[in-house]
Amino acid sequence: MEAAIAAHEAEVAELQAAINSEQQEVQALRVQVEMLRSSSQQKKDGQAAPERFAEALEWCSEVTALINTLVGVSIRRIEEDQLTIGLITHADPGCDANLDAPPQRWEHELALMLEPGKADVANASLQPPDVDISDIAAAAEGGARSLSFVVREVHARLADQLSRAADIGGTQPQGSQPESLPADVHT
Repeated sequence: MEAAIAAHEAEVAELQAAINSEQQEVQALRVQVEMLRSSSQQKKDGQAAPERFAEALEWCSEVTALINTLVGVSIRRIEEDQLTIGLITHADPGCDANLDAPPQRWEHELALMLEPGKADVANASLQPPDVDISDIAAAAEGGARSLSFVVREVHARLADQLSRAADIGGTQPQGSQPESLPADVHT
């Protein structure tokens, strides 16, 4: 009987060693499965990243377009020593007789010639040239005023003079062709 017990104990010891060996193999397989899952997830993330980037880029473009529309200022071209800014000016009809008239909109391009290698304004011109900005350009020449000053002042002058022209019997400033805005834009 003792021999049978000893044989069973030896068999249990062998089985225990086999179980331990199998447990180590199972653990190694679990590590491999986890690595494969991680690798698969990274591939999925890598494929989704361009899609997320494209969506983010589209969103940024939409927000930039909205801001440009609301502010009325956008960069059209950047060249070595020239910056071209798009200016959109809106004028609501101001007199009681024109209450039902839609707001008017004018588009201009402000070309800022810069000092070579600097951000200082050398000259500025407006297209169409229906509002005089020579004093603003002269005030900014040689870096006396910043680019933002020139853009802000030209845009303010356009808004003031074009709104006045629209208030006076709906006349158009020389060279400008206002566009009526869709009804849902100003609501």
